[in-house]
Amino acid sequence: MGIGVGKTLQYYPKEVELCGIDAVPEALEIARKKVGELGLNACFRGADVENLPFPDEIFNTVISSFVFCTVPDPESGMNEIFRVLKPGGRAIFLEHTRSDSKLVDCLFLWPMKLILKPLLDDDTLRDTHLLVRRYFEVEHKESYYHGIVRLIVGKKPSGGDQVD
Repeated sequence: MGIGVGKTLQYYPKEVELCGIDAVPEALEIARKKVGELGLNACFRGADVENLPFPDEIFNTVISSFVFCTVPDPESGMNEIFRVLKPGGRAIFLEHTRSDSKLVDCLFLWPMKLILKPLLDDDTLRDTHLLVRRYFEVEHKESYYHGIVRLIVGKKPSGGDQVD
């Protein structure tokens, strides 16, 4: 999700079958060129996370990096990720979120939101980490900078039902 210009493509093994999405067509063109240079097996689709153009339960793993700060309806986006992930599949999120510290929120994230929301539609105060827990069994989590940046690895329950 949110493959952008393909900054992370170099970290994928050559044997992986990759399908990247992004809402910005120009970014996908740059990513396509990088795939050719890296020799990866990848397809790209212009789409947003709230309306994924894939059938149910098709992916083993879904990776989202710094996507949910700009998703207009995060609940719909998370539901779509859950829908396209196979039971037992993993969802990996690297996101910036609301801090664990109210002081950091007040002194840093609120002022940033005042600037970034109108310019980039970026919400620095999202609770994406809590939303992930409602859909997936959290297997691993890391928190940096008082929770401003979080890595969360979740597993879709084998029965296919949400955790919450």
